[in-house]
Amino acid sequence: QAVASGAEVEVELGAGVELDRVFDRTFRRNGNRITVPLGTFSNGDVKTILMKVRLPTSSSDTVAVASVDMRYRDLVKNEEGHCTGKLGVALVDSGASDLDGVVAGRVNRSETAATLKEANQLFAQGKVEEARRKIQSRESALRDNLEKAKSAAPAARADDVAKDFDKQLAAVQQAQTGFNSPFAEPPPAPAAGGAFATPPVAAAPAP
Repeated sequence: QAVASGAEVEVELGAGVELDRVFDRTFRRNGNRITVPLGTFSNGDVKTILMKVRLPTSSSDTVAVASVDMRYRDLVKNEEGHCTGKLGVALVDSGASDLDGVVAGRVNRSETAATLKEANQLFAQGKVEEARRKIQSRESALRDNLEKAKSAAPAARADDVAKDFDKQLAAVQQAQTGFNSPFAEPPPAPAAGGAFATPPVAAAPAP
């Protein structure tokens, strides 16, 4: 049952903060303001926005990263809903901390999906060996990141992180099996409207 509709989040980046990437979501940008539509929420839904930003150098002990403003239509109360929050970080002299395991899983999921898409495109162009190398490289990266992500995840989420990586590895291995099949060599480019006879590579697991 839908409990909210028309949800939209505005993220106002702090002074000097630069946007590098918004992962896996459509968005609009006006200067330092990034607007991300989240649509309708049903009971129990959890939706996240993952952004990569660069922080400015600062002589202060803290940096204001962003202010967040979410608006939606509350279908239970039949009124407009609104909530806000702020994000800041404390600056320390020690080295960078490990990336949170849950966030690492999300970042890797995006990279895995992009790799599978690129490998499919390479295969369609007849660049089979290049497609294979790209898939093999992604599998190696996933294995390298798996244990680190599990150890950096909150204890209650370690199993979820492991399952996330396992799904990604399964998708990559399925693609690798398809590319290594004796039938994986693509035929000459077909005439307009045609298609290659081999089945498409598996897509990355859904979030």
